[in-house]
Amino acid sequence: MAIAATICPTLTIHSTPKNLSKNSDHVPAPKSVSLLEMCKDMKELCQVHSQFIKSGHINDKFTVSRILALSALSDFGNLHYSRLIFYHISKPNSFIWNTMIRGCVQHGSPEEAILMYIQLLQSPISPNELTFPSVLKVCSQLQALEEGKQVHAQVTKFGFGSDGFVQNSLIHMYSMCHENCEARTLFDKSVRPDIVSWTSMVCGYAKLGMIDSAFELFEQMPEKNSVSWDALIFECSRLGRVEMVDSLFQRMPRRTLNSWNSMLFCHANFGSVLMARSLFDKMLERNEFSWHTMISAYVDNGLLEQGHQLFGQMPCRDVVAWHLILSGYMKQGEAEIAQNLFYEMPERNVISWNTMVAGFVRNSRFEEALLLFQEMQKVSEVKPNNWTLLSILSACTSLGALDQGQWIHAYIERNHIRKDAILGTALIDMYSKCGAMGKAQQVFHESTDKDIGMWNAMISGLGHHGHGREAIELLSEMLESNVKPNAITFVGLLSACSHAGLVDEGLRHFSLMSEVYNINPGLEHYGCMVDLLSRAGFLFEAKDFIESLPLKPSIKMWGALLTACMSYSNLELGEYAAKQLMELDPEDSGNYVTLSNIYASKEQWAKVVEVREEMKKKGLKKTPGCSMFTVNGFSYKLLVGDRSHDQREKVYSMLEEMGKRLKEAGHVADPTHVHLRLNTREKEIELAYHSEKLALAFGLISTKPGTRICIFKNLRICGDCHSAIKHLSKIYNREIVVRDQSRFHCFKDGSCSCMEFW
Repeated sequence: MAIAATICPTLTIHSTPKNLSKNSDHVPAPKSVSLLEMCKDMKELCQVHSQFIKSGHINDKFTVSRILALSALSDFGNLHYSRLIFYHISKPNSFIWNTMIRGCVQHGSPEEAILMYIQLLQSPISPNELTFPSVLKVCSQLQALEEGKQVHAQVTKFGFGSDGFVQNSLIHMYSMCHENCEARTLFDKSVRPDIVSWTSMVCGYAKLGMIDSAFELFEQMPEKNSVSWDALIFECSRLGRVEMVDSLFQRMPRRTLNSWNSMLFCHANFGSVLMARSLFDKMLERNEFSWHTMISAYVDNGLLEQGHQLFGQMPCRDVVAWHLILSGYMKQGEAEIAQNLFYEMPERNVISWNTMVAGFVRNSRFEEALLLFQEMQKVSEVKPNNWTLLSILSACTSLGALDQGQWIHAYIERNHIRKDAILGTALIDMYSKCGAMGKAQQVFHESTDKDIGMWNAMISGLGHHGHGREAIELLSEMLESNVKPNAITFVGLLSACSHAGLVDEGLRHFSLMSEVYNINPGLEHYGCMVDLLSRAGFLFEAKDFIESLPLKPSIKMWGALLTACMSYSNLELGEYAAKQLMELDPEDSGNYVTLSNIYASKEQWAKVVEVREEMKKKGLKKTPGCSMFTVNGFSYKLLVGDRSHDQREKVYSMLEEMGKRLKEAGHVADPTHVHLRLNTREKEIELAYHSEKLALAFGLISTKPGTRICIFKNLRICGDCHSAIKHLSKIYNREIVVRDQSRFHCFKDGSCSCMEFW
């Protein structure tokens, strides 16, 4: 048993007494065992343990059991050290087994406690009345009902069913596992249920929301202590039963800090902030929970000034309080104040960084989120966790920052971070929305832990890239893998059919959704069907579908029809759809612009002027076309005809070269895509300065030949730009991805993934 020397090498070793046989199986416990009671930490325990090993007294069962008890159960204990001691003991007795099981529970290793109990059952030693309470406590913590029932059977088998302590543990286990009928049966059979049994039953009813039953049983209790009062008040508080909490609190013979905190929590979360503050001010004693509850109440109700003021009054501002204030300012969009507070923090942990990164993402300040994440990398004592990575992947997705997203993926692989289903889904979403569908598929196929969210992300990604057939095939694979589709699955699938023009398949799966999978269609599903019919040119069918819906049509439905009317030059139906939209959302300038463009395509200039005047009267402005391109971690936004960029001369020089090479390739600008009253030459100039062409010119001068270029546009790509970029992908031998407001276009070698259906 050289384990003490292994863990604590600087031990004081005494020589072995001459009259002691090294081979003795049992040595009387030495007087120096009293030294164990004086140990204050593991170092001292190791030293005393070492002396017993050297002297040979370690072979005494009483001595080794005392060392094990200190190592396993004391506040300074070490479970790893306890294991080493335990597995060096030959023929451990019941006390030693029980000590190890209790130690596992106490040190937060409930699964190991269960394994220890199984090993005990396989040993010559039988469990006793002190074994079962610890094992049942584990079942309660894990809510492992089936295992708890097995332990109950063993309690009966070994004859401890009438032991009061064991009975209490069984009642508590069944209550925590929401098996109140079993708990009540045991409770009613108890000869003398004590206060622990009564309290377990009361809490069991309360946890299931059966407050009236809990209260009735509470009133029947022959005696009540502060624990029972606190337990019922806490459960009522958790469920928001304000009146009952007030009544119980008033009746309490002696109010504890726990009862005050439960009252405070109840009023802060389910009552009024003013009442909560009144209670807070009356509290003679407060702990961290009291301060956190009151600050959180202010933050949740948007009263940041009062919350910040109270935060400043805390006698000891802990990291939780800092996080509450930081997240409060972020929720209110006050990112600068949150950032200033963040840098004032005396100590920052991973949650502090996560609060800031997630806050920037929530406020659409994605570049700042990326910069803060880069700063986080320099803090050696803080490592990003899965929540950090999820937030930063969301920022990469929104920015279209594929390079940074790939770096995050490499970081995950390099640091052997487990890609659970949530992280895997975030990676798939990032790659698909950054135009790298091949990478998204690679992550998907490499994942062994696929949940419904991951399947849905993949189906949705395929749909937005126009791969409708592949999305339908993936649904078949999903069913073969025994994963049941949900409502989100069909939103992705119907959208995929819409983007690929698969009308019959879309109609078929819309029917299967309710007939086979018992999923009732919602607004999003109906919206996908309107989009499907509209994109395919079935405009009147789409109108009839909208007007026959059992639900109130959404703005998106009429918007899909209006956009399709522009594509198919249907003025009559376009006017009708625009009228519906203007009634539903009179402040959306896009509806007026689309209607104006339909009039312009028919050269009804008087109507165009009329719509523009109406916009002017309402104070509405057209949203300018804007494209974004990311290079070397920096995102650049370019507007139509933008000349504000510091590399404008190079960009416009490249734009001129692009125009020349397009003409050489036989491309002719299509002036019908300019909805202004200009001559042909003026329309050609207007088309040349569209934001996606400017972004492409910038991409060509900023990246190496052959590099893939990804552009994000806030509006729908126009037909002329679509045709031009097809030619340019072949001219410059580049893969060019354009994500507009509705889908992806992957241009390569003179063709587009949309196959002209967009």
